[in-house]
Amino acid sequence: MRKVDSLLGDQKKRLLRRVTMSVQHQEALHVFPKMMADPLESGAVKVHLGGEGYNRKTLNRLKRSTPKQQDLKLSIETCRIYSLYHSLHHYKYHTFLHCKKEVRTSRSMLNVFRS
Repeated sequence: MRKVDSLLGDQKKRLLRRVTMSVQHQEALHVFPKMMADPLESGAVKVHLGGEGYNRKTLNRLKRSTPKQQDLKLSIETCRIYSLYHSLHHYKYHTFLHCKKEVRTSRSMLNVFRS
């Protein structure tokens, strides 16, 4: 797992060299595991950040409340880089959720066959 963390960290650093990202934007991307983008008529993109917070070490949901959803207005190219950065940062969490769903599905199928 350390190797995966190292690879993800390296890729995030490379992306940060390609765009100037404010500390506030970086923190918002770190806090919110969900990101959606809506194109605007001006050619820019409105990015919606939300979702429930989680502990990065245990991947369990946080009991405390997370800050209010945030919206950012970005250029299309900046949005692509932010989106990739966000995906890299939350990669383990989204993989964990996918595996959790698969295990739940497998268990329910096993229970069907046992009945």
